Amino acid sequence: MAPISGRVVLGLIYRRFVDGKLSLKNAVSAIGRLSWTAGLSEEEQRFMLPLDDGYALATSGTFGTVEAIESQTLRFLKFIRIFDSKICMNGRQ
Repeated sequence: MAPISGRVVLGLIYRRFVDGKLSLKNAVSAIGRLSWTAGLSEEEQRFMLPLDDGYALATSGTFGTVEAIESQTLRFLKFIRIFDSKICMNGRQ
């Protein structure tokens, strides 16, 4: 997948997540898969990779909190939302 395509998919994940149509579990799982397949930059991958594992650790009570993972996920996705706005400019969602 080309990096631009991966970012568009992340933009869609952002929109569905903030609209409540995608659970945190499914959002971090999709982000984790994209981090390996979307051809994104190393910097983007550094933000993406810990989210899926972090969610698993938080929900098992091993380390961290679900709230912290949700905050980190939103912080990352807010950087990507420009791709969501470009998708929605034509009135499509």
